[in-house]
Amino acid sequence: MHIKRIAFGCLISLLVFFAWYLFIKTYDFEVVIQAETSPGTVYHNVLGWNASLNKGNTKTVFSKKKPFENLIHTYDFESYKLEFDWKMHKINDSITKVFIGVNDLDKPIRTRIKKLLGISPIQTLIHQEFTGFNATLLSHLDQFKVVIDGEQKSPESFVAYVNISCNQNAKAVNMINNSTYINTFLKNHNLTLKSNPFIEILDWNKNTGKLNFNFCFPIEKLDDFPVHSEIKYKKVVAKKSLKATFQGNYSYIDRAWYALCQYTLDKQIKPLKTIVEVYHNNPHTDVKDVKWTAEVYMEIE
Repeated sequence: MHIKRIAFGCLISLLVFFAWYLFIKTYDFEVVIQAETSPGTVYHNVLGWNASLNKGNTKTVFSKKKPFENLIHTYDFESYKLEFDWKMHKINDSITKVFIGVNDLDKPIRTRIKKLLGISPIQTLIHQEFTGFNATLLSHLDQFKVVIDGEQKSPESFVAYVNISCNQNAKAVNMINNSTYINTFLKNHNLTLKSNPFIEILDWNKNTGKLNFNFCFPIEKLDDFPVHSEIKYKKVVAKKSLKATFQGNYSYIDRAWYALCQYTLDKQIKPLKTIVEVYHNNPHTDVKDVKWTAEVYMEIE
């Protein structure tokens, strides 16, 4: 009688486990990655990785974007329709933990049974994909460095500037396309640069990646300035800010924004809209981009 009770209890436990495993368990597969960077940098790399998947027979579509915290997207690959749920969480001053839950949207019960039996081809696919993603992320992190310097005033100067609106990923290209004619105009009118060029970001939409910013060239204030259809003049005033020092290719300088955003969150500091980037190197002449340096100021309350 005692043995029958034990057997019956084991049977009930197995049935409960199988019911949970097949019908209740949140994800078919779970992956955990740790990276020595901010959640925002991981978030940006996931977006880039997804863009690279949209080719051939693969397709990825986002259903949720919560900047720097959570991304959910479908991934059509060969005969499978998968859903990836990415969660990014800062666990200490330098490490971000990334949890990825994966579900087979077409045949979840079959997939879970095959996984339990150790014969799931999707498991191999997932391992390959995330091994590749992790290797790409680690390689990317070797290409730049961000150090938070603390609270400082942003620079103040009189500038000639142009206003630019573009996507975050197109910022560097737009600056390169504008810098030559701006410098030529200033030189032709004997307007000498007093200090390093910088940009003043007026609006950054974290959900869409859209930017509006002024590309600024510090000059001497005069009583009269040459007229240009796009180049304007004004004084940029100093603002209470949180400063970071960035080193690396300027295409990746928004990684400093993410680090500053995380710092304000950790320290319960309220960030405001304006971000200023001051460039110490000329990408046209300095070929060693790993040594490029910039100061990044995020306005705070």
